[in-house]
This record gives sequence, C-alpha cells and structure tokens, in this order.
Amino acid sequence: MGSLTRFCLMRPDNPITFLLFFVLPISLKPKHLLIGVVGLEFYGFIFSELQNISNIAHSAHLGGMLAGFILSTSLGKSLNLPRFSFKSSKVKSAKSKTTVTDYSIDSEVTTDLENQVDKILDKINEKGFGSLTDREKSLLEKAKSLFKTKT
Repeated sequence: MGSLTRFCLMRPDNPITFLLFFVLPISLKPKHLLIGVVGLEFYGFIFSELQNISNIAHSAHLGGMLAGFILSTSLGKSLNLPRFSFKSSKVKSAKSKTTVTDYSIDSEVTTDLENQVDKILDKINEKGFGSLTDREKSLLEKAKSLFKTKT
C-alpha cells in the first residue's frame, strides 16, 4: 500500500490502463485510484475491523499508505534516506570467454536531479525536444552521464 500511495502521489495525472475482468480496458488516473482505495480501507476499518467481523487488517493497509504518503511528501525528503541504483561493470575473465557482471550500489544519486529530469521529460512530452533551453539540455547530459554503465 505504501508503494501504491507513493506511485499515485508521484504521478497523479498520468493515466494508467487496467483490464477489468481481463477483457475490458479502463483508463484511470492514479489520484482517483488512490482516493478509491483509501475510501475502501477506511470503510473496512470502521465497519469490519473495529467491529471484529473481518480477518483483514485494514489498519495495516492504512499504516502502509501513511508511510507511502510520508515518503512522498516533504516530510520524507527531510529524512535523507539513501537511494540505491545498480551500476553494472562487465569484467572478462582471463580463463574463460564469459562476462561477469559486478553490481555496486550508488547512494550519491539525488532526488533533486531525478525530479528536474522528470520535469524536463514532461516538457519534452508536451512541447517537443526543440522547446528545451540550453540549461535543460546540459542537465539531461549530466543525468545521462551519471546513469551510464561503464564498459
């Protein structure tokens, strides 16, 4: 529930498509999905869990949603949690022709850069690549070099 909440708060207006009964495609904005899930969980908490009718822990779902909310808002940004990204470097062994992939964790990647790149990509999606300023293009190049794998 925390992951769902974080996704819905990070991308509230990007429509997603579900297959209802595995047949009917339905497009829905994540913010509407989140409102519906929160409503169902509150209803279940008040009318099932508090009356000891159900075996579903709606309070645990609500707690996960609260954790996702905290991590998605400014409260979570002040926690300074490490971000993990996997960079692979390929090493060829002298004995065999196989390639071994070595993964390392990079906690230097900042959320600020990611948010700026997301805004630039949204601008490209709306207005095209030609609408970017020189500063935005250089920021994309910087992000590209950070995420490039070493060969």
